[in-house]
Amino acid sequence: MNPLSFVTIFTVGEVITVVVLGILFLGGSTFGNAILTAGPVLFWVFLGGAFWVVGDLFQQFACKYIGIGRGIPLANTNQLWGLAWAALVFMTFKGLGFGVITAIIAGCIIMVIGAALLASAQPEIEEYKFWNKAILRECRRYNLNDEFVIDAVNGKDPLGKQVKGLRWWDFLILIVAVGIFVVLACGAVVPALVFSGFWLTVMVVACFGSLIWVGLLLKRYTAFS
Repeated sequence: MNPLSFVTIFTVGEVITVVVLGILFLGGSTFGNAILTAGPVLFWVFLGGAFWVVGDLFQQFACKYIGIGRGIPLANTNQLWGLAWAALVFMTFKGLGFGVITAIIAGCIIMVIGAALLASAQPEIEEYKFWNKAILRECRRYNLNDEFVIDAVNGKDPLGKQVKGLRWWDFLILIVAVGIFVVLACGAVVPALVFSGFWLTVMVVACFGSLIWVGLLLKRYTAFS
């Protein structure tokens, strides 16, 4: 499955699940009142969720092209970004003792080293041979097309050869999503938060810079397939 399709289904499914659970555990009227009460900050909640979806999309590409064993651990280094936002932008290190701060920094260093080792890991030739044997075995078992499955495992998009361009429901999903954000933005209130304007600017530039850089790389090498 194309990561774009997976993340779309996954995200819509999560929203529906949360709504159903809220109604079941709180009751329809109570849940509705809770949503109305939280109305002024829902835009920011949804905006955070939107950025999470973008990150999850790149995680799916990572799993597709470098495997789950490396893709998931590398994607979970997003905790470093969260820590940087907390420490620099929202200044949560204030009041913490030297020992606590040292432990946090040491944990970050260990995580960076682990990420570097994972990113540099390369499968052995023998591992590729086992992959091919497993693929052929499962293709025989389930009567699948060998070439189609091998292309999919190698990160290609065999379905892309059959379906060209956007479909009408792609535009419908986009219109509904943008409409929800517009409605929420109309009633949004900026929360009273204490933060560093300088580090906020630095982190925003770093995050969007990374997003654009990685996006261009994916476009060049995979065409987002």
